[in-house]
Amino acid sequence: MCAALALEKSGYQTEVYEAVSVIKPVGAAISIWPNGVKSLN
Repeated sequence: MCAALALEKSGYQTEVYEAVSVIKPVGAAISIWPNGVKSLN
């Protein structure tokens, strides 16, 4: 998703696909370090 966002900001058209048919909570977390948050912003 970060790559897609960076490419979109650079003028490229992107599409992101999800492999699962149903998204459900799994009790997991994703950590994003400060430099990752800066890139997403």
